[in-house]
Amino acid sequence: MNWTLRDKRSDSLFDQPIRLPEDKSDNRMILAPTGRTIKQGQVQIAAMVVIPFLALPTVHVGITDYINVGVGISVPVGLYYFAPKVRFLKTEAISMSAGMLWCPKQESSSFESFSIAYIASSIGNQDASLNIGVGYNFTEDLFDKKPIVQVGGDVRLGKGFKLISENWVIVGEAIPILSAGFRAFYDFINFDLLAVFVPSKDFPLPFYPIASIGFNFDVLQKK
Repeated sequence: MNWTLRDKRSDSLFDQPIRLPEDKSDNRMILAPTGRTIKQGQVQIAAMVVIPFLALPTVHVGITDYINVGVGISVPVGLYYFAPKVRFLKTEAISMSAGMLWCPKQESSSFESFSIAYIASSIGNQDASLNIGVGYNFTEDLFDKKPIVQVGGDVRLGKGFKLISENWVIVGEAIPILSAGFRAFYDFINFDLLAVFVPSKDFPLPFYPIASIGFNFDVLQKK
């Protein structure tokens, strides 16, 4: 979908609206999923770096407009994971999806398997949106099997630039996880930068930077 802006800035000679570039990675904020899905035939390739600890290359494929499948691997840990996602509600202003992040146990690693199921919703459009998610961890010794609540949002400030904030609360824990960042995007590419704040003595740095770059390809050239 191409978003347009119709106002006095339109071309006076041809009366053409200004076309704003579409954020083709709006199925995710930077870390957390949104209620949206990528469209059928779209292939999304992304690489996220938790500086300087971890890299997470991922691939997501739009099986249909409502069903996506993702896979990824963590470097240098070597764990791989699967991330299916199904959108079950779509209106002009609201999208809701259910999904799962599942990482099976691998003999080459001492890290146990983990799985998190979630429901994510997005309210708004490409200019501004509120994203709310609720997840549940099914893994022993990871947050003690407690629910996780995520609240975030994004606001477009320019043709290809938006501010993003995503924040998490583990139910029963007193310390929230806060973040703020931005996304720059144009055509099939986007670049994200996020600063994560954890107000706890267990996390000595003032913030933890996360950077990612994504590429979106419309294999079926579906409009």
